[in-house]
Amino acid sequence: MNRIDKNRLHTLIYESAIEIHKNLGPGLLPAVYRLCFLQELRNRGVFFKKDCSFPIFYKDIKLDAEIKVDLLIENEVIVEIKACDKITSNQEAHLLSALKMCKKSSGIIFNFNEPKLVDGYKKIINNI
Repeated sequence: MNRIDKNRLHTLIYESAIEIHKNLGPGLLPAVYRLCFLQELRNRGVFFKKDCSFPIFYKDIKLDAEIKVDLLIENEVIVEIKACDKITSNQEAHLLSALKMCKKSSGIIFNFNEPKLVDGYKKIINNI
């Protein structure tokens, strides 16, 4: 996927999250936001996989372990849905590790518990 298409995809993902936050506001469980996010992606014709697991390799050896992510959108962007006080450095580190393990270049954390979703938005880039 070229840079322009990736930017369009990120914009579409962000607009989907904004639509949900505008309609529901903060204060609900992450599962509620996740279900709405999935429906919003369906409405927009976006392909996604939910609850994805990827094997973990160490020095080219596949371990008996997996890393899990909430969503993989268009086989390009990993999205994590949260409803917490603040996005933590541990959540950011987990997403960056997932990007590395999955060999993906970008991921997004949405924290729907913020009064303004822009304050609950974190894009993480993996320089593959």
